[in-house]
Amino acid sequence: MPQGSLGYVGVQPINKDAARDFIEKQYSIAARGTAGTDAETVLDKMLKGTGAGFDPIQIDSIEVIPQAAIAANGTNYVTFKVYNRKSDGSGTDVIASLTTASVSQAAYVPFTLTLDASKAAPKRNDVLTFSIEHAAGGVATPQLAVRIRIRE
Repeated sequence: MPQGSLGYVGVQPINKDAARDFIEKQYSIAARGTAGTDAETVLDKMLKGTGAGFDPIQIDSIEVIPQAAIAANGTNYVTFKVYNRKSDGSGTDVIASLTTASVSQAAYVPFTLTLDASKAAPKRNDVLTFSIEHAAGGVATPQLAVRIRIRE
């Protein structure tokens, strides 16, 4: 498990559309000024989820919006991941990920993590985390907004 702290800042529901049965939540992740240090922080504990007697949910998409540009670098890069750590912290499922090895990310332009649909239905009380993992020296990352669209 990656170690460190991203400096949890906050969460806010930003959109709920009852007609379409989805909710979007946005989480703020503090800038990580030190390259080469892996970090992971808790995003949310699922209050609904799959399982007997519980309403199912499905994660439709996960976007990241950087406050500053992140340059592509085939050697020193980061991989953004959203993990399902389960209710007991033992989970290792990667729900979504994206690397900056070959694609630059522009400031204030949302980019979508690649979703593994087979792992995108968390259970009630599962804990989702956001991880920044480096390769070689990695890169410093700016403040990020992480937006998760959940279908209830």
